[in-house]
Amino acid sequence: MDNNIKEGIKIISSRQLMDGGIAYWPGNTYPNEWVTTYAGHFLIEAQRAGRDVPTSVITKWKQFQKKSAQTWNRGELYKSYYSTSMSDLQQAYRLYTLALAGEPELGAMNRLKEMNGLSAQARWRLAAAYALAGKKDAANQLINQLSDMVGPYSFNNNTYGSSTRDMAMILETYLLLDKTEKALALAYKVSEGLSGRYITTQEASFGLIAMSRLAKKMGKGVISYEWELNGVKQANGNSGDVFQEIALKPQEKVNVSIKNKGQGQLFFRLLGRTHPLVDNTPAMSNGTNLYVKYVDENGKELDVTSLKQGTEFFANVIVQNISGMYLTDMTLSQIFASGWEIFNTRLFNEADNRTAGAFNYQDIRDDRVYTYYNLSSGYSTSFRIRLQAAYCGKFYLPAVSNEPMYSPTEQSRTTGYWVEVKQ
Repeated sequence: MDNNIKEGIKIISSRQLMDGGIAYWPGNTYPNEWVTTYAGHFLIEAQRAGRDVPTSVITKWKQFQKKSAQTWNRGELYKSYYSTSMSDLQQAYRLYTLALAGEPELGAMNRLKEMNGLSAQARWRLAAAYALAGKKDAANQLINQLSDMVGPYSFNNNTYGSSTRDMAMILETYLLLDKTEKALALAYKVSEGLSGRYITTQEASFGLIAMSRLAKKMGKGVISYEWELNGVKQANGNSGDVFQEIALKPQEKVNVSIKNKGQGQLFFRLLGRTHPLVDNTPAMSNGTNLYVKYVDENGKELDVTSLKQGTEFFANVIVQNISGMYLTDMTLSQIFASGWEIFNTRLFNEADNRTAGAFNYQDIRDDRVYTYYNLSSGYSTSFRIRLQAAYCGKFYLPAVSNEPMYSPTEQSRTTGYWVEVKQ
């Protein structure tokens, strides 16, 4: 954990620009509004927890945030990119982090509070800022008779948010205003969103920080239970830890019975994890069509199920947007067969003009490439990766998949199959 926190601070610091804003991708020359606030939020929390955060980074970040807060207007900054603009939440979150850093911008907070038509998310986050600034009356005025339920909305939004992420923010506001009973009631919805499916980084971060603060507020209780595995009594559980995990040995069947011996509610999940040798998931087209071809240097299509060792070739992928809307923050995931090697053109100062400028960022690793991009409705874009059949043997080539970074359930994918490299 210590190494991860140190590395997080180091990476964020390296993304800070001269004006104090923070870039989304390495190499970007312009700051991202939400990311600047979000990354600064992490730095402030790290500093509050006693971590070593460079003073110069925090100082420049505060200057950027204050200037942005004072000059903010309600213009939809990312109107051309995002189907859902949440400009007022951007400002409310910025003001929250300044209050968390001990330097609230009360003038900007009051101006935002008096605006008509503020979104529910902005009102809740601004209320949290007022609470941190010691102005709980103003905070309560903002949320008086305001619902704490947030319905689903488009993943194409400039705060990378979702209903689960937003309700986690609301849960934290309840705790700041000492509304513990309401926080407990909302915690069920937040924990539902954090369980049983893939969650985004935004949902994880805001959900976990809200739930951890709720746990701290409630104090440590004692978890006490009896349980049996396939009819055999196991060691009783009796601990002050709020979370416990018990690893079961693989067996043909698992039948677990549990009896709660404590005074509070307990929640149990039985998880089974497998890693299939072959992925039999069928192909799908959800918002995008994928066309994958493997070609030689002359553009002639190759049959990669059997390649001669040393063959150099290209993986060509065409993505077609059939969703009817501008798609943002998309991820194209290509995991290659273990016997193939990827040419990392960046290491040799090479560039492929046919894909130059087609993506926001490309992450090239040992066995895979992640390409991040945006794509207009009705348009297509193409990407190509240079490869070599390097090692002899039979290998599985996983499916190519394409999905929004902040809505991973909306996925398009091909199918995987076996390939061979021969001498």
